[in-house]
Amino acid sequence: MIMCLFLFVGVQGQTKTGTIKTGNSYLDLNFNAADTISANQTTYNIVVFSAQHYPTTQDLLVKLDSISTPGATVTLTGSKFGTTYAAIDSVVTWAGSTADTTIVISNATLNRYRYYKVTVARTAGKAAISDLKFKQYFE
Repeated sequence: MIMCLFLFVGVQGQTKTGTIKTGNSYLDLNFNAADTISANQTTYNIVVFSAQHYPTTQDLLVKLDSISTPGATVTLTGSKFGTTYAAIDSVVTWAGSTADTTIVISNATLNRYRYYKVTVARTAGKAAISDLKFKQYFE
């Protein structure tokens, strides 16, 4: 039973977390070779907890390293309590090539989310997340 659980989790994807402390507004997460999204995974989630007490707008930057003719979608969602997530902006699709890419999602609508989830979903090939920057603006 435990072996089956590990297999199921491995196929579904990985999750990385980060925290923005109260009064701060920026997060830069580090990634390495273990953060590759390959054929045995479908998604890679990055969950950011933000301990802010004010509505914010957000900018997200995700760098993807092209390894093997990748394709991916990147989605930014938010949640007040970390349970049900709502879309913050449109899904961005990357039809990979031999070139790396940088995806930027800018949200100019104030929201009061404390949890943000970035989902990179593999649609083809193999890619690695090489960088993630998340910025909140107190407006």
